[in-house]
Amino acid sequence: MRLLKLTLVLVLAGCVASAPNLDSWSQTGDANWISTAGITKSTNQSGTGFLVSTELYDDFELTVEFKPDATVNSGVLIRCQDPEDIALSNCYEINIWDLHPNQDYRTGSIVIHSIPPLVHLNSVGKWNQYRIIAMGDKLSVWLNEELTAEMTTAEFSSGHIALQSVGGKVQFRNLSIKTLTE
Repeated sequence: MRLLKLTLVLVLAGCVASAPNLDSWSQTGDANWISTAGITKSTNQSGTGFLVSTELYDDFELTVEFKPDATVNSGVLIRCQDPEDIALSNCYEINIWDLHPNQDYRTGSIVIHSIPPLVHLNSVGKWNQYRIIAMGDKLSVWLNEELTAEMTTAEFSSGHIALQSVGGKVQFRNLSIKTLTE
């Protein structure tokens, strides 16, 4: 079992890195990411961008806190197959978007794969926590300790992890990734 804890993200000359390993994240797209006091945030009002892990993860438990504004389309994307092409066709997106036009895919869902089965929770303007477990072909998502989505047909068994920002503002802190074994 390996534990990677991202407590601080630094932006150095356009390159995103995390402590303790300064090479563990990269930036793609045109979102404006900044980091101070252990909080990484996107402050763009337009544009799309991702922070992408340089490492691949198989089975893991990820926890992260996030604080979105009302206009941002954000998410945590897992098992991404191509770190240069983050898309729904090659990743699983755990959405952060309370105002998604299709409320089946709002915050707490696994977009196009699993709608929130139990509850719809509002996340705008406050700190929230995701707990995401990926084990084999099963993905489970908890938002603020409430199970919100599950799927048992995950096709991708490993990949990169990405944090997304499309317009608006979103903040992330206390990211932890623990690898799991069956």
